[in-house]
Amino acid sequence: MKITPKALKQFQELCPLSSSKCNSYHEIEYKIHRCIQLGEIAALNNDGSRQVNYYHLKFTIKGDKVIDIRKDKGGRYVHVSEKAKNEYDIIHSKIMV
Repeated sequence: MKITPKALKQFQELCPLSSSKCNSYHEIEYKIHRCIQLGEIAALNNDGSRQVNYYHLKFTIKGDKVIDIRKDKGGRYVHVSEKAKNEYDIIHSKIMV
């Protein structure tokens, strides 16, 4: 899955603490992929895009591209356990600090 530069910048702005722990854009992209894989599909839109919720973040995906990321504090909260995140990291041979 590809991530647009706009979405990468949005993630950095919306999640500064998480982004600051990364040493490269590759690590930020990894975190975005993890969010999408562990998140919950919230909507399938008529234009072919879908929305995935992860905590308060809403990822818009069209085809195989992440095109937009927003934060919605008033919307549905999707909790993902630390155990699930750690298992994902182990499966993908990536231990994030």
